[in-house]
Amino acid sequence: MSEVTAGILTEQASRLSVLEERFSRLERASARNAVRLRAVEEGARTDRKTLETLRAAVETLTGAKQRKKGYEITPTLRWWATGGQDALTDEERAAGVLRLRDWVERVYKPVYGSLGKLGDCWPEHKLCVITLDWLCELWHVLYETPERDARTLTQMADFGTRIVPAAAALLARQTSGGCHMTEAGR
Repeated sequence: MSEVTAGILTEQASRLSVLEERFSRLERASARNAVRLRAVEEGARTDRKTLETLRAAVETLTGAKQRKKGYEITPTLRWWATGGQDALTDEERAAGVLRLRDWVERVYKPVYGSLGKLGDCWPEHKLCVITLDWLCELWHVLYETPERDARTLTQMADFGTRIVPAAAALLARQTSGGCHMTEAGR
């Protein structure tokens, strides 16, 4: 063998040794990564099971709350709109007033009527209709829920001692002049 050939073979052997060392390091790193990957995969399976358990619990609780809820809030009517596409049709307004009139006769007058006189002309006053709308809805939310807790009781107390008296005073002021008030006074 010539010196040139021997030099080339020595150089190639050296390169081969370096490549073998690199390959060996890659194999060790790959093995470590495979262990890590198996741990991540196992963690992902555990997390998936936990997520499914939590999702089922949330669906169970949400379904139970929906069944116990008792009252669904009615869609907002745009009592304030005076024209255009947002204005209520005559039928929508009549249906809304009928719903409020029923609540006024069944609940408001018998329970809260002593707080202030509500004139019969209240449907002619936008402020009265708007006030009775949210008052009625809030009453339903508070009193037609099958279960009460401390938070609900606090809200009921606030409703009865602060909100209703203020609303009753406003309603009485608005309807004390009857329906002979000008549009600006309504």
